[in-house]
Amino acid sequence: MAQTLSRAKGLAASAAIAAAVFSGSLRSADVQECNSDSGYAVTTQEMKTDRVIGIYGMNDINAVSLPIKGDFSNDVTKYFGAASLQMNVYVEGVKKDDSTQIYWVQDVITFVYSKGSVLQNLQSEVFKSNGSNTAELAMQYVSGKGALSDQPVRHRDRGYTYIYATGNVPAHMPQSGQLEIKEKLDNGQIVIDTMYVSGYGKIAEKGPETFDRIRLGEQNEFRDAYIFSNKTFDAEIGIGGGSESTTAYFADMNAYVNMYLHLSGRYVPAAFGGSQDASSGESAADLSCRYSNGMVEFYVDKGKNKDILKEVKRLAAEDLKTSN
Repeated sequence: MAQTLSRAKGLAASAAIAAAVFSGSLRSADVQECNSDSGYAVTTQEMKTDRVIGIYGMNDINAVSLPIKGDFSNDVTKYFGAASLQMNVYVEGVKKDDSTQIYWVQDVITFVYSKGSVLQNLQSEVFKSNGSNTAELAMQYVSGKGALSDQPVRHRDRGYTYIYATGNVPAHMPQSGQLEIKEKLDNGQIVIDTMYVSGYGKIAEKGPETFDRIRLGEQNEFRDAYIFSNKTFDAEIGIGGGSESTTAYFADMNAYVNMYLHLSGRYVPAAFGGSQDASSGESAADLSCRYSNGMVEFYVDKGKNKDILKEVKRLAAEDLKTSN
């Protein structure tokens, strides 16, 4: 991809997003370390909320995704040009008998390389939680623009998954934007909006737009519902593989992210922890990260993984024919 920005300009763009949305407040909780083993910034703070916002600025992205981590074979069917930016949360519904069901919700931008171009689409996904309290997704208990997959999620005991994806559009770099997941109760059903808007200017004007509205459960099934996190169930934002349970390897990547929780009537920066593993099945194998001016920066440290970078660039240039 020809267009790039310096990290300083990328940070300035992301800071402008945060300033537009949160009236100039750009702060994050005190953290001592930044763990990029999974490619995500993760919070396990004790909280319940009705909405979570993620902001990002991205300078460039060039990656391949592998279903088997580290399998750089010559079998082109095993890898493909793709990566994703995800914001993921758990939603808990409380029934009238006080039993609970937990859902895993993803608001995703997927980047796909095709014939020398980079495309992107939006995806919403809902899985059965892998926690002790689980919610089976059955066709009669979920509705939205998408549908249930016809096979269980690979490598995870999460039952069937609901998936919706918009059509592909050209991905212009650099880019910035905002993801939002919003939850409410309506007639005893859990209603989840997955939302997105590109560019910080539009955010200041009207905010993100809903691209999918998902209803979970039967009418009058739940008496309460909320997005939550704790030491067992996290909330996260970050970079991962381009499809289910894949690992992304990057030739180029520079992105800034942050997540805000709607608490007590205002948006509060998430308290990211450094050592918690992400819950997402999609991961990034070779990104470094650091905290910079209230944002989490993910980038390729080209001195850290020289062999991986060489192989990713070979795959991207020769087999996937992506542009640089």
